[in-house]
Amino acid sequence: MSNNRATKSVTFARPANTTQYAANDLVANHATAGSVVAPYVAAARFPGGNGAIKGVQLSKSTETLTAAAFRLHFFTAAPTVANGDNGAFDLTNGQAKGYLGKVDVTMDQALGDAAFGRAACDLQFDTVAPSAEIYMLLETTGTYTPASAETFTIELELERD
Repeated sequence: MSNNRATKSVTFARPANTTQYAANDLVANHATAGSVVAPYVAAARFPGGNGAIKGVQLSKSTETLTAAAFRLHFFTAAPTVANGDNGAFDLTNGQAKGYLGKVDVTMDQALGDAAFGRAACDLQFDTVAPSAEIYMLLETTGTYTPASAETFTIELELERD
């Protein structure tokens, strides 16, 4: 693999409510399962390319750190969810959508009007085809209470072939 490094990011807004999440709930852009759009980035340099996710930074538009612990799941195709935002995290076709793995991220840094956390990882993507995109779903690992219409930004550190 060449030493082609890149940083890719995507932002999404969750619904305008402050309903507390239970552990293992989906954090998504819509409360209805059929309207959830999984955030994605163009990870490979070309369709069918490969590489690795070497690190993840997760940030949000509010500074609250209480129970701000999440699990980020990665796929090579858009996953289909059984529930919308704040419903139980339940995939209907995770394996068929090229499940790559997961990374746990705890937000432990607050900077005035935002919070973030980082995690190192080494998730290989060898068959990102035909789109060269990696899709993501965010899951809570605790009882997180969000701000209304809070936004999340996912930033991936990539090594690409």
